[in-house]
Amino acid sequence: MEALLAAVCCFLVVLLFTKYSGIGVSPDSVVYTSVARNLNSGLGMLEFGRKPLIEFPVGFPIFLAIIQFFSRLDPIVTAPYVTASLFAAVVFCTSFYVDTFGFRSVWYKYIVLITIVLSPSLLEIYTKLWSETLFILLVMLFLLTWKKYVQLHRQKWLMVCALIAAVSCITRYAGITLVLTGSLLLVFDLKLVLRQKIKHFLIFNCISVSLLAANLFRNALLGNNLTGNRQKSIVSLMEILHHFGATLSSWLTVPDNLVDRYASFTSIFFLSGFVLLFCWRFFRSGFRKSENIAVGFFLVYTSFIIISSAITRYETINNRLLAPAFIPFLLGASSWLFGFFHRHKNQKLRYVNVLFLLAFLFLPWREYKTDDERYYAENEYGVPGYTDDSWNNSPFAGFLRKHQSVFKPNLPVYSNSSDGFYFFSGLPCQLLPNHHYPWQAKDFAQIQTGYLVWFDAKNEVDLLSIKEISALKNLKLLYKLPDGKVYLFTKRTEK
Repeated sequence: MEALLAAVCCFLVVLLFTKYSGIGVSPDSVVYTSVARNLNSGLGMLEFGRKPLIEFPVGFPIFLAIIQFFSRLDPIVTAPYVTASLFAAVVFCTSFYVDTFGFRSVWYKYIVLITIVLSPSLLEIYTKLWSETLFILLVMLFLLTWKKYVQLHRQKWLMVCALIAAVSCITRYAGITLVLTGSLLLVFDLKLVLRQKIKHFLIFNCISVSLLAANLFRNALLGNNLTGNRQKSIVSLMEILHHFGATLSSWLTVPDNLVDRYASFTSIFFLSGFVLLFCWRFFRSGFRKSENIAVGFFLVYTSFIIISSAITRYETINNRLLAPAFIPFLLGASSWLFGFFHRHKNQKLRYVNVLFLLAFLFLPWREYKTDDERYYAENEYGVPGYTDDSWNNSPFAGFLRKHQSVFKPNLPVYSNSSDGFYFFSGLPCQLLPNHHYPWQAKDFAQIQTGYLVWFDAKNEVDLLSIKEISALKNLKLLYKLPDGKVYLFTKRTEK
């Protein structure tokens, strides 16, 4: 009953936050949406620039395309209900997962569910059209199914786990962490004899990486690399740990004035704490308990994010990147204390347990205060992204919505915000060349005639500037609005 009630609350909370102007739409959201539309239009797995989807795996766009096919509604229209349903499913799965813990505490379960429903971390994810909305559900399904597998060690449950991991790998490339988690748990499973362990290890890994291998093979055939253009990281390990600790601090609703001061310490404290907890639980009970499985995934996933951030350049470690580890973090950090109090029921510890419960309740109360502040801000503005009022009231965005006919279909369109142009106009567009990839500027220089759509609100320093484009092209201003311009460009003739 409590699982259903929490699921309904999750569904309604997402609809409440998105009621003003709909789902939050980021550049990534535009890519997912464009691919889903193109699939249903018979154009195949192409994004808004009419190029094959390579930078992102194919799973989430296919998921949106299936929903669009059956609902006959655009993904942006159905998105609030889709993400709300996914969030409800996540908390539903979490409720069942807590029921498998080595101790039973109704109060603990209630507090965990309330904390998830009110979590600013998860609300940020589920009020936007991101692939993490589906990925987090797959994580919880994997943890639930793996618990069933370690109870019975039957091959059919192992194959279900492997299928979930396979789908997660084409939902986010970080889904490989479920493959690594499963492999780690198999290696350290003390109940499996060596022959059975090798057999199960091979079965799990062959199935779990199958869809990812197919996705990467497709990318290799259609493009020059496996996962799109990736730049080398430019941040140090200490910076990464600082941002990691800052994100964990935000999960715990630590006041902003304390976050920067103790962020690095927070990351080291929790990483080392979870490693010690992982080792202690392994030597105590192996990985039969659900709490241990959650701790294992948290360590594998966060290690993957930290290491990949040190190798590859992408957005700074933030809540979006780490959100799939939020529930395992919450369960791993709290369950061992409740389990300890449950095993030692003397009078003195009972009072300590009550105090800890009260302290644990402080977290959802702080989350509620954070959510309340966000709601009153976004209730009059919208969820940040292309559907908020900064874009709803934009003269340039309004012009693009109403005047698609000014762009001749036989001429290419380039922009410093190709996703923004597509979102508002529905027309295909290419992103301006990036300084890090010189061949893009060379290809752009060879184009005879086209349109340049310039968004003043977008300040992408990695892309060619107006001054740099003027050195390559003749620019003729066609339309000028307060926050954007449309140019016709022609190739400069060599003198």
